[in-house]
Amino acid sequence: QLTLTHCHLRFDFSKKRNHTLHTETKAFLKTLSQPVKIFLLSDGHEEETNFESYFKDLMRTFQEACIGLNTSLSFRSLHSLKMPQEILWLKEKYGFSETEGVLVVLGERNKFLTKEEFFHEEHFVGESTLLTTLTQLSNPPKILYWCTGHGELDGKNVHLERGGSSVCQLLQQLNFEVKYIDDCLTLPEDANTLFICGPQLPFLPQECDVIKEFLLKRNGHLF
Repeated sequence: QLTLTHCHLRFDFSKKRNHTLHTETKAFLKTLSQPVKIFLLSDGHEEETNFESYFKDLMRTFQEACIGLNTSLSFRSLHSLKMPQEILWLKEKYGFSETEGVLVVLGERNKFLTKEEFFHEEHFVGESTLLTTLTQLSNPPKILYWCTGHGELDGKNVHLERGGSSVCQLLQQLNFEVKYIDDCLTLPEDANTLFICGPQLPFLPQECDVIKEFLLKRNGHLF
């Protein structure tokens, strides 16, 4: 450990780089006004794993970065065998069923993450995972309607040539909530974006009129 008195720069020599935050993360935390609550859930069957150690170090860094900002970050580590009632209360309130992972709460919205989501090619990527999650929670998802009634690629199909599941996953990562629609004779009021991927049949004139109105009068987006 290297300590320099009166030096406001921090150098992270740790193997996993868990003791500093990227400037992008710090800039994003400054934009938050709602409190952040993070819970680390463990089944309690094993001693503290590397994941839990890495994650707790990261939480200390996040909490330090939030000092003096408009948001606060609270963190708790819960073991299912030692605190079953508290975990049961969390499951009922936030609607998840897992016993191991991380629950992230921002204001009224929340997301549960598995431990596997914090690793990429065996490297701990906790900061980027949390930043992505908080970004999604701070911005309500845009509603995207995926059209399927004209022989388009199917967003639920994993086939390499006719499937669009990889595109669908990418859209979800970009904070779109993907819904499916057979035709474009009407577009729901909550539609923000219409996605038409490789149609094999022509659209009816009525559908074209609806799409034009969606773009020009409702300021919708079309891909």
